[in-house]
Amino acid sequence: MQRLKHLTMQIVASIIIASLVLTGCQPGPAQQTDAPTGPSETSQAGSSPDQPAVRATLDPGPAPVSAETSEDVTITFAGWEYDRTLYEPLMEEFHKENPLITVQFAALPENTDINQDYDLMLASGGDTSIIYSAAYVKSLYFRELQPLIEADPTFDAEDFWPGALDGCLDLEGRQIGVPLFLNLQGVYFDPAAFQSGGVPLPKPGWTWDDFRSAATALTKTEGDVTRYGFAENYSTLVSPLVEAALDKTGGELDVAALQPTVQWYLDLARAGTIFVQPQYSDEQDFDWNKLWQDWSDMFQSDQRPAMWTGGLGDTLPGQIMAAPSDADPLAGMAIKDFGFVPYPVSATARNDRTTPVWLQCASMSNGTQHPREAWAWLNFLSHHRILRSDAGAWDRLQLPARQSVADAVNYWDGLPADLKDTILFAVEHAWYGGAFPQEASVMYEAVNRAATSSTDFAAFLEQKSTELAASITPSPTPNTTPIVVATPRPTLSPDVTVVNYFFQPWGPDQQALNTLVEKYNQTHPDVAIKVTSNFNANPADDYLAQITGQFDCFAWYPPTWDIQSPENFLDLTSLASAEGGGFLQDFDPGMLKAFSLDGGLYALPAFSQNQVMAYNVDLLAKRGIKAPAFDWTFDDLTNLLDKVASTNPSDTSYGMVFNEWDDYLFNGRGVNWADLQSDPPVPYLTGSDFASALTWILDLKDSGALLVLTNDNYDTVQQAMQQGQVAFWTTQAGMPNGYWYFDTQPAYKIGILPMPALKDPDSLYYGSSEIGHYISRDSKNAAACWDWIKYLSTQPNVFPGIPARLSVTKSAEWEAAVGRENAAAYRAALAEVQRTPPDQNSSSVISWPLYTWKQRIVAAAIKGEDYQKLIPAMQRVSEDYLACMATVNYTTMKDEEIQTEINNCAKQADPDGDWQTSGGGGGGG
Repeated sequence: MQRLKHLTMQIVASIIIASLVLTGCQPGPAQQTDAPTGPSETSQAGSSPDQPAVRATLDPGPAPVSAETSEDVTITFAGWEYDRTLYEPLMEEFHKENPLITVQFAALPENTDINQDYDLMLASGGDTSIIYSAAYVKSLYFRELQPLIEADPTFDAEDFWPGALDGCLDLEGRQIGVPLFLNLQGVYFDPAAFQSGGVPLPKPGWTWDDFRSAATALTKTEGDVTRYGFAENYSTLVSPLVEAALDKTGGELDVAALQPTVQWYLDLARAGTIFVQPQYSDEQDFDWNKLWQDWSDMFQSDQRPAMWTGGLGDTLPGQIMAAPSDADPLAGMAIKDFGFVPYPVSATARNDRTTPVWLQCASMSNGTQHPREAWAWLNFLSHHRILRSDAGAWDRLQLPARQSVADAVNYWDGLPADLKDTILFAVEHAWYGGAFPQEASVMYEAVNRAATSSTDFAAFLEQKSTELAASITPSPTPNTTPIVVATPRPTLSPDVTVVNYFFQPWGPDQQALNTLVEKYNQTHPDVAIKVTSNFNANPADDYLAQITGQFDCFAWYPPTWDIQSPENFLDLTSLASAEGGGFLQDFDPGMLKAFSLDGGLYALPAFSQNQVMAYNVDLLAKRGIKAPAFDWTFDDLTNLLDKVASTNPSDTSYGMVFNEWDDYLFNGRGVNWADLQSDPPVPYLTGSDFASALTWILDLKDSGALLVLTNDNYDTVQQAMQQGQVAFWTTQAGMPNGYWYFDTQPAYKIGILPMPALKDPDSLYYGSSEIGHYISRDSKNAAACWDWIKYLSTQPNVFPGIPARLSVTKSAEWEAAVGRENAAAYRAALAEVQRTPPDQNSSSVISWPLYTWKQRIVAAAIKGEDYQKLIPAMQRVSEDYLACMATVNYTTMKDEEIQTEINNCAKQADPDGDWQTSGGGGGGG
C-alpha cells in the first residue's frame, strides 16, 4: 500500500514541483471485465460508463441537521499555510452568501513528523479539508457524504464529469469527498517524429496495438544514440492493466494469470524499443542524480523519445520551469509544442478505463459538530475554480470537476484545438486506481525490475508473493476513539484592529513567529496580528507593488529602486524619529543604508544572513590544526586546505566544498572572469588569469583539498559532509549546517568564522541576504504596524541570522541561542559585508547566461575533459549574446519581457542550450 501511494506521488512528481500542490484521488473497488492477456485484449481497470462503481451500504452515521439555523456557526478548513491566501477570499465570499456561517482557515503544523498519521491530522485539524488518494484514506476519520448529497435538493450530481464522484470513494465504496479538480495523465508524442516516420498520429481511442506498432516503428538507433519509440520515468504505462488483472484474480499474485498482461511491455523494453527508468536498486551507490540528469538530457536533445507519459500540466522533461503569461498562458508547457492523447484502450473493449486521473476531494471530518454547515462549504467549493495565478499554466490546465464551472470560466479557450476531444475521452475512460494496493506495488516492482535489469519477472513475483503473504498480520481492532476537531479561534470583536502581516519563514522559524504572534495578541487585546506566509502574485507585475496592495506591513529584501518605486512604501523616518535619538543608533548602520533612499527610510531592518565560513571543529583538532582567528586571510585558508585533506581510504577528508558554479576561489585569487557590474557586462574568459586559476583549482581537487559539488553529485557530497569528512564550507549566518542537514544534526561540533580577508578587498564581494519590515503606504493601520515591527526588532530568537538591533546582538538571550563564540564571529562577519548602493543600476539582470557558459568550462575541467578548447568557444558565445542584448532596451521592460529577450538572445548565441529558465540552461554540467 505504501509503495503504491509512493508510485502515485511519483506519477505527479513534475506537477508537484511546479505547483507545490499534491494531487491524487483514487476510488474503491469496481466491477471489472475480463483480465487482459495482451495489448489487444485488455479490459478496463475500473467500472465502465454503464456500470457505475458499487457503493457500499454502510451505516451513514448521523443524519444531516436541519436545513435551517438560527445561530452563528464557525467551522474550520484545515490546510497548509501555503494555501491560506488561496482559500480565505473564498471563505469571505461564502460568508457573504451564508451570513450565519463563518469558515476559518486552520493551518496545519509546519514541522510534521513523517511518521505522523496524516489523515488523522487533517480530520482533527479542521471540520473540512482536502484529501488525496481517497481510496487509501482511513475512512473512520472522514464522514460519509452520501446522506448529505441525497438530502440536498440543490446538489446536481449530473453536473460532474462522468465518473468523477466515484474518484472520491474509499475502498469500501463510501463517498468521503466531493471532487474539485481532475488532473489528467496521458501520453505525449512528438508530431515531427511521427511525420518523419510515416506513422499516423495517435488520437483518442487508439489501441494498445496502435501503441506497440508506433513505438516499434519510431525507435531509431544511429551509432550509439537511440531515439526511443516510448520512454517513461515515474509512471507505469501498464498500471491500469496490472490493476485490472489483479481485480480479476481477487488480488492474488497468480503469475500464470498476470504475466501475459505485462509480457508484451517487457518484450518491448528488452528489445530496446521503449526506455524504462529504473525505480529500484539494492546497490547503495546507485546514482539517482545521474539517472535524473540522463533522463533530462535525453529530452533536451534532438533525439528525444517519440512518446512519453506525463501530466496535462507538465513541462518537457529537463525543463524545470515554464514562463506563462496573460498573453501566452501555456508558454513553456509541453502541451503547447507536443501532442497529447489518452492512454490506449483495448480493441475489443472500447469502454476501457485506462487513463489515470487524479482528483482533489473536499472532505468532512467525522468529528465535525456542524455537518450541515460543513456540507454547504464543500458544495460551495465544488462550484468554484481555485487558481493560484491567473497565468499559471498548471492551474489553468486542471479540469474543474463540474462541467458548469468549466463552461463558466471558459476552460477550453486558449487550449490547442484538438485538446478538448482528448480531455473528454480521457474523462470518460478515467482510471482511478484498483482495490489491491499492496499487491499492485509488488507487481509494479516486478515489472520495473524485469524491464530494466536481468530480473526474471515470474521468479521475482513468486518470491515477493510469498514474502507478502508471510508479512500479512491480522487486522488490529479498529480504533473507535471519536475524532475531536480543534476548536476554532474566537471571533474578533469589530473594535479590534486587524493587521495583515506578510512574511515567509520556514520550519522552526515559522513556529517561533506563530508563538510570538500569540504572545503579542494576548498582550495587545485591541490589535490582532494576522500572519500570511504565502502570496500569489501575477508574474507580469511588480511583486512588491502587489504585496503593498494586500498587506498592511510585510518583511522583504532591500528593493531594487530601478524596478520598485518608493511611492509604494511608507517612509518610516518620522516614525523612527519620534522614538528618540537613540532608536536608529541601535541598528546596524549598513543595514539601515540598505533600506534607505534619498534620505528616506523605507523599511526597518530585521536581520541579516551574510556570508560566513563554517568549519568542522573536531576534524581540525584531529589533524592538529588550530582554528583560525577572525582576522585570517584567503592565503591562510588555502594553506590549510592541503593540511587538513587526506586521501587515505581509511581516513578520507577534504579541505573544503567548492561549488562548480561558485566564483569564490577565482575571486579569492583576484581573478574576475567577467565584469558583471558594467553596463553591459564584459566577459574575460580567454584571459590567462582565468585559465591559470582553473588549473590551480584542479590541482586542489586532485590533491583532495577540494570536494567539488557538481550538478549531479549532491548525495555524494552530502554524505561526506554528514560523515564529518569536510573541514570548511561557506554558508549563511544562522545556518551553520549549510544545506547538508534537514532532519538530523551533525555528530561533530561546527564553528563559525568571518570570510577570510583579501589583499585586494575590492576583488571579492562578501554579500548578505537581508530582510526589513515595510509598511504599505496606503495601509490604514500604519500605527499598529509600526508598533508590531518595532516589537519584532527587540526579539532575539524569532528570525534567523543576525538581528539588526545592536543591543539584541549583544544580549545574553541571543548569544545563548547561537553560542557565545559564534555570536562574536557573526558580529565580525557582519562588519565586512559589502553592499551595492540601493540606487546603483546593475546590469546583473542580464548576466546570468554568462554564469552558465563559465560553469560549462568548469564542469568540463572537473570531468577531465578538454576544457581548453571550450574557453574561446564560450567567450565567443558570451560576446554574441551580449551583442544581441545590446539591441534590446531592457531598461524599460517588465521582468517577464526581459526574461523573454534574454532567452531569445541566449538561444541565438547558444542554440543547444535550454533557455526557458533563469539561472540554468546552456547544457552546463
